[in-house]
Amino acid sequence: MNIPKKLSTEAYKSLVKQGVIERLLDSEISAVRDWRFAYELEGGPELRKAKKTENPWRPWAEAMVKWACTPPFQPFVGSMKMEDHFQPVLNDLYSELATKDYRSAWRLFSADVPEFLMSHEFLIKMAIKGSIKPDLLPLRLQNANDINVIALQNDLYVEEYPNMITHETALALCTRDGSRLRRLDDRLRTEDVVDAAMKSCSFAFEAAPEKLKTPVRCLEQVRLHKSLGYIPEALITQEMCDIAIASNLAQVEYAPASMLTRENILGGAISDPGKVAKYAPEGMADAVFIDEVIRANPRGIYALSDRAVTDEMILASITRNVLNYQHIRSHRITEEMSDLLINLRADAFPMLTEKHRTLDRVLSVIDRFPYAIGFVKMDAISNEDMLKAVRADYKILALLPKDRVTPEMDLEALRQNGELLRMVNVESRTPEICLVALTCSDLAWRYIPEKVQASPGFKAQALRMNPALSKRFGSDSSLEM
Repeated sequence: MNIPKKLSTEAYKSLVKQGVIERLLDSEISAVRDWRFAYELEGGPELRKAKKTENPWRPWAEAMVKWACTPPFQPFVGSMKMEDHFQPVLNDLYSELATKDYRSAWRLFSADVPEFLMSHEFLIKMAIKGSIKPDLLPLRLQNANDINVIALQNDLYVEEYPNMITHETALALCTRDGSRLRRLDDRLRTEDVVDAAMKSCSFAFEAAPEKLKTPVRCLEQVRLHKSLGYIPEALITQEMCDIAIASNLAQVEYAPASMLTRENILGGAISDPGKVAKYAPEGMADAVFIDEVIRANPRGIYALSDRAVTDEMILASITRNVLNYQHIRSHRITEEMSDLLINLRADAFPMLTEKHRTLDRVLSVIDRFPYAIGFVKMDAISNEDMLKAVRADYKILALLPKDRVTPEMDLEALRQNGELLRMVNVESRTPEICLVALTCSDLAWRYIPEKVQASPGFKAQALRMNPALSKRFGSDSSLEM
């Protein structure tokens, strides 16, 4: 790419769009006259003639702008700084270069584009983005103010210009990301900077000066991050061990052996049972210990080794809460565990593995959890068992094959929800069926055919079946008792 040529062409188009020519004609006409004098003195080629409808000075203003946009370019046109007008073009040109060769883009760009065309804001933006590496930063930006503005967004400048970074910048950096404490000069690692870094990063404490690693600050580090990893061994206390190990059993690697207690080990085991096998001290993880872990954290049934967890522990855990069944490894599930589960909670039947969803178990819970019927083939279920399911919940009727539904099942559904009468064919709504529907819902009355309502003694029978109908009948003296 011919950078100067492309910049010249695009810059002229951009300046025309920005109205630079009109501004010259409106408020910089004296500068245009001076430029014309110099142009004629140097014997420049003749310009186009002005049109009758345009300003006679316009051809000179256009030529003046073209001259400013021609290499080696000009920093000013009249009183206008070109760096203020070149930014859109420079942005587009650099983006095109970066797309082709990002690593060399700035070297190529800065070699052919005069620095006086680049505004201060443009250079700051390029440095923050990382387009300008610290070793290529223009001299006019190598001051404390600009370095600190850039360093807040680009860590490379923190390392390259350590002596220029201010305390305020260091504090802002470490408040946002404590890991940056390691990049700071020693003079900037003050108490407030270290405290800010500790709060936002667990390993920032490693970079803190030794003199700031006080017992109070060490305890705060442990409280914040539940870690002993960066605490000097001489400063580790029992309180720190209790806090760290109870949250993360792996911290036993950093704790003195004398500070390992059953209580903090148990806390860590409860927090993450999967770490017991690797980190629990030998001899401490006995049967009583494992049982306590499972009681406090049922996930331990799955996370702990098969050798550590006995069937009795698992059965006791299911008894405490049937949901603990889902933490059992599939190969550990026994018939006894499955039976215990559905005996305690029939609606826990779906938690059983496919192997344990047997017909016998379905039939044992069908009157308490009728939807278990959906886990076996319908051919294996007798009409009597289907009736049991309907008695438990009439809504199961919708899941049964139509050719298996008997009149007795329909009647049972009506006993539970009289409004289902609306789904019965009008011809089939006999007085007997209508009375069954009325036993539980007076709303079924609206679906009873008029000829049934008018039949002798029907209202009286209905009232005996459901006294709530008295509100609907009111003071009807025609009731036949």
